[in-house]
Amino acid sequence: MTDSALYHLSKALKTSTRLKSLTLNFEHCNNLTDQGVFSLAKALKRITSLISINLNFEQCCLITNKGLQSLCQALKNIILLSNLALNFQGCQRITGATLETLGEALKNLSSLKSISLSLFWDDNMKNEGFKSLNQAFSHLIFLQNIEFQFYKEMTDSEILIFGKVFENLTSLMSLCLLFVECEGITDKGVASLDIVSKNLSSLQDLTLHFIECSKISGAGLGNALEMSTLLRSINLNFEWCKVTDKGLQDLSTALKALVSLENITLNFDYCDKISDSGTQSLCQTLENLGSSKNININFGMNKITDKGLTSLNNSLKNLSDLRSVGLNFMGCRKITQAGKINFLKELDSLLYLKKNIVFED
Repeated sequence: MTDSALYHLSKALKTSTRLKSLTLNFEHCNNLTDQGVFSLAKALKRITSLISINLNFEQCCLITNKGLQSLCQALKNIILLSNLALNFQGCQRITGATLETLGEALKNLSSLKSISLSLFWDDNMKNEGFKSLNQAFSHLIFLQNIEFQFYKEMTDSEILIFGKVFENLTSLMSLCLLFVECEGITDKGVASLDIVSKNLSSLQDLTLHFIECSKISGAGLGNALEMSTLLRSINLNFEWCKVTDKGLQDLSTALKALVSLENITLNFDYCDKISDSGTQSLCQTLENLGSSKNININFGMNKITDKGLTSLNNSLKNLSDLRSVGLNFMGCRKITQAGKINFLKELDSLLYLKKNIVFED
């Protein structure tokens, strides 16, 4: 996709004045510049009927602040907008100066119910930018779904400031926060997410990904979860983190209070400090979550043995409402062939259960 091609596409869009939904994917269009985005922004100003917008400019490295700001100006006119997704991940020429413009645009979108933002969060944009978002979000009383993605640039102190964005979102039902390779986040930063659980009394679906955040052990999440008692679905991803048995024990204690959980997804892939001790703590918690219907856990590259498998089997048998289970043990080299056979045999006796179990080949 080039600027010229987007110009002609935008020209055609101008005539679609009754359009309700627009999805455009320009990922890795390296020749696209602000000029192309300007053309699209002009078209959007005329399509005030839009209810849903999804624009993906990931890795369009020539786009700058001016391009994103032009889109934000266009969004101000689309007051019926209910769903908004903007992805400028990898666009390193976009800085914090755009967040103020974005915040001003969001203030006008009082009908907004769902928002997904993925930007290049550089050091100059976060603190003041989060304050702008906080002010904007205070106007979005119908907001129900939020997704933010952070890549590398995030620290403990910044999470604390960012958390204030959620102070007034009492109607929020679904929250997804993705932290990728954020070396500045520790357990202390994770613990400061308690502001989320304190303010989001209606939250039912929570996704927290800490992928390759190597200073996280899992021990800090208890504070963030302890008041989220209405949660029905939880998805926690600690892939390549330093989760220990102690961290998993603390996490298990926090999960125990979430008695309404129906869907549980946990990813401990490449958390090679987890052994039977941590697994047994998690199993004890699972037994208390009697509402669970779907459980998916990735133990890839952990130090679990046959003893850990036995604990899992015993827990799963006690969950009478459970309908599906997915377990991944790839790279768990301490599990014996006999342990594997016995585990699968025991699970096969649960005829009502849909199973997806993966072991090392």
